[in-house]
Amino acid sequence: MSVVCPPELVFDDEIFDLAMNPTAPIVATAMITGELAVFRYGATGNTPVFRLHGHTSACRSCVFSDDGNALFSVSSDKTIQCIDMASGKAVAKLTNAHNAAINCALYIPETQLLSTGDDDGNVKMWDVRQQKCIGEYEHHGDYISDMACVPHKKVVLCASGDGTISVIDWRSGATIESEQLEDEPISIEVMGNNSKVVVGTQEGTLGIYTWGQFGDISDRMLGHPKSVDALCKIDERTLCTGSSDGLVRAVKINPNRILGVVGEHEGFPVERMRLSGDGTLLGSCSHDKRVKFWDVALIQQGDFSSKYGGAASGDADDSDGDWEDTDGEEDAGGGAGAGGGGGGSGAAADDDAEFDYEMASKGKGKAKQGGDDFFGDL
Repeated sequence: MSVVCPPELVFDDEIFDLAMNPTAPIVATAMITGELAVFRYGATGNTPVFRLHGHTSACRSCVFSDDGNALFSVSSDKTIQCIDMASGKAVAKLTNAHNAAINCALYIPETQLLSTGDDDGNVKMWDVRQQKCIGEYEHHGDYISDMACVPHKKVVLCASGDGTISVIDWRSGATIESEQLEDEPISIEVMGNNSKVVVGTQEGTLGIYTWGQFGDISDRMLGHPKSVDALCKIDERTLCTGSSDGLVRAVKINPNRILGVVGEHEGFPVERMRLSGDGTLLGSCSHDKRVKFWDVALIQQGDFSSKYGGAASGDADDSDGDWEDTDGEEDAGGGAGAGGGGGGSGAAADDDAEFDYEMASKGKGKAKQGGDDFFGDL
């Protein structure tokens, strides 16, 4: 069933990320100013909930807990912050959580674990209940551009500016790292009932890995003229891509094809996309300083704007039954195979940081019990 989309949100400053509350019609935006701006959205209008300026430099990512009661944010000032949604106030803050600017955050559903990645390529796992860092992984040589997870497999997947992706098993601390892609991966999503991993790249190619075979991609999908900066799964076979050409596209995986253009941000790069908690809306943010909302039902029906030629004709949608979750609850596995050439050298950028593009020597992931306290003094 189609829905009436909320009006767009317009800001004075650039937006780096947005998060959609899983239990309420609430959207949070991470701003270049270090501020978090939170709104209740609806078909008849959007209402401010609160604004919180908790970081001294750009707030690069924000994520809700799976019950929607807490909002976590990370910043290039190396801090992690936890906001209580009931009060709109920060209830916890960790300074110097990483040795480098923190670029992305991922809350892992049903685990109370938070994963964070920084500009040096390091990843940390935080147990919110224990208020501790429980794992630290230092195998990437450049910034962590995006992360995804498969909670029942106990793994986090990371895309990095060093041209590789990795799979981290947070139980054992074991990691698998791909060979270098021919292009730099900057977004990542898990599809097909956990049988496929899709990465968006700097040059616009979608690289597709088969689960357990992370040495090299099994398929490539062309068609994006510029970088694919954001991915968001709509269902197990359909995802939306956000590109630096400003377009939000719908893409089918297996068979691989671009279905059509959902909408646009008037030529400004699309920074992030998220699904609403009820799955009816897709939210996107862009360098145009706007958050826009799209009707998921129209995406699934293939009802795309005639301005861009509409949906592509071709294969009918198959049943999701073709997808297999091949390794169930097994540990992260599937060794490295032969890979491609070197990756690109772009940076997940904000205006307040400089990046070192030289490849750092790769360390080994290490599981760690205890560690830094998550909840520090405010």
